[in-house]
Amino acid sequence: MEDNKKHNVAESTTAGASESKKRVINQFDAVLGKARTTFSRQLDKTSEMKKRSILDALSRIKDLTYTAEHFKLEYAMRVRRMLDSIYFREECKSKKMDTFSAATHIVFYGQILSRLVLENGIDVFREHIDEIKGSVYSKDELKSAGDRLLIRYLDEPAD
Repeated sequence: MEDNKKHNVAESTTAGASESKKRVINQFDAVLGKARTTFSRQLDKTSEMKKRSILDALSRIKDLTYTAEHFKLEYAMRVRRMLDSIYFREECKSKKMDTFSAATHIVFYGQILSRLVLENGIDVFREHIDEIKGSVYSKDELKSAGDRLLIRYLDEPAD
């Protein structure tokens, strides 16, 4: 766990900023930000393109100790947070959406949108709803990341 925390942040200086004006950047969010920028320039708005955008962003990360496995574990934990919400699951069910797929797509768009969806409902995500065809990561891929609680949730029978 401590090893994961070590890789969770990196320091960055803005152009022309002194050494004392460093800001802490969460590596996970930095990768997602770069992936979203890449994805927004694509004509192909599929789950596979989101995943390729993430892999491209991971390859451009300067912290060589932050790996795809670290990223995938954090992604799995954030998907689990979405799936923990009974309200989120019920709303997806009422709209005939696959809950897991919806969660993987919402996590791709970052913490702010994830929080807004959990607080205000799935309609906050309506601009991107047509993109939810398949999952950004499969259940097996996220299970392999090692989040025990997500594995237990995914192994439960569907509602």
